[in-house]
Amino acid sequence: MGSLFELLAERGVRLRDADQRVVAVPIDGDDAAVLGVAAGEPGLRFASLARDVAGQPVYSAASLFRGDRYEIELRQQRLEER
Repeated sequence: MGSLFELLAERGVRLRDADQRVVAVPIDGDDAAVLGVAAGEPGLRFASLARDVAGQPVYSAASLFRGDRYEIELRQQRLEER
């Protein structure tokens, strides 16, 4: 089984952009059991929406990660004004 991105590329889908929102949340009940933490422990909930080159939504995803096992690295670059 390949990745979602490989499958989209094989079908001719070209991605243009994606929006992703990250929110700190307490991990509840069943999610806590699956992630192996106590209910109420901190987690990071991600919501993503990707669009193709025509601007049409291609996929959306919702993910929940343990707060103690996630690292975010960001790089910002300023584009020159045209």
